[in-house]
Amino acid sequence: MMKKRMMRLPRCARNDEFMESGRSMIEMLAVLAIVGVLSAGGIVGYSKAMEKFKAYKTNATVSMIMANVRTAYSKLNDFSGLDTTMAAKLNIISKDMMNSDNTKIVNPFKGLGLVGAVDLNAADGGKEKGAFAISFDGIGRKYCNEVISSNWGDLEEFVGILIDDTDAGATIPSEAIASGTLTNGEIGSKYFPLPPTSVLELCGEKNTVTWFYK
Repeated sequence: MMKKRMMRLPRCARNDEFMESGRSMIEMLAVLAIVGVLSAGGIVGYSKAMEKFKAYKTNATVSMIMANVRTAYSKLNDFSGLDTTMAAKLNIISKDMMNSDNTKIVNPFKGLGLVGAVDLNAADGGKEKGAFAISFDGIGRKYCNEVISSNWGDLEEFVGILIDDTDAGATIPSEAIASGTLTNGEIGSKYFPLPPTSVLELCGEKNTVTWFYK
């Protein structure tokens, strides 16, 4: 009788299986690495998109407050009595934009904000409470740069912007800046838009930005 022989896989077949298994593991690791890179890129992209959204929302918020103040005081000679609390009572600022005690605005960058009447300086007629200010703190360098690069000077009502790169907090100055000013963070309307060299010199890591209107 012939003896039965056990069949064995050729050595090359076993090697192929081992190599195939190794390739599968490497491919899986490569896929995981790609997913990780894409996820990181997604986070960066999301962060950039959020910053753009906050910048757009801040511009829209300032423009809305400006328009609402001017409408509310259109039949008056000045802006006497205007402050943040009064603005909330007159619905110049919506309640969902206010902090818990209705004394300050919560701006899109999660900083605080104020609005209030200021004296219009001699360069613009020297009128007491003839202007008003909108002040936001917690503004980062990137948006600060965008603000002062924009052509705000197209609006007749616009007086100027004050940049405080120490971010000491939102505040309403006693007087609007002179429209002809370009010193110490004061930027009069006629200087907008600013050249890039001036932009880089004015904004710090965190800033308080104050807009003036008449």
